Amino acid sequence: MNPSVSHCIRHLRQLQPLALGEALLALTMVSGCAAPAAEPPPATPAIRGLEPGESVPAWLAQQLREWAAGRVSRVPTAVWRFERDGQTVYYIPEPCCDRFNRLYAASGEMVCAPSGGFLGLGDGRCPGALPPAGQMTLLWRHPMVQVRK
Repeated sequence: MNPSVSHCIRHLRQLQPLALGEALLALTMVSGCAAPAAEPPPATPAIRGLEPGESVPAWLAQQLREWAAGRVSRVPTAVWRFERDGQTVYYIPEPCCDRFNRLYAASGEMVCAPSGGFLGLGDGRCPGALPPAGQMTLLWRHPMVQVRK
């Protein structure tokens, strides 16, 4: 038996015969000790640069924490979210020079590179162009980079 429950039962046995109102009050007072308070879940560590009120999949949250901690040599400038063919995707542009700007599915799988590379045309596997900036949501920006919304 739960120690806190047995503790409550001992207190109930010690009560003298009481009037109905007093008995209900006594039961209300000891009923709180019948179930130990659950510990609150640990808070999710804040992600530096994540826009207020936004959330991201676990794979992307881990990547953002690594970028913010400086654990990788090349950190993208931003992370954008938009819908493509009814699916949420994440566009992650590189900071500079001849690197592909990748598009990821919500699962974390790379879909294609719609832009970047030596010619700036991407990897040729993306159907269609990126939507206008007004149709994408900025989720994260590198703390040292100015990104236009």
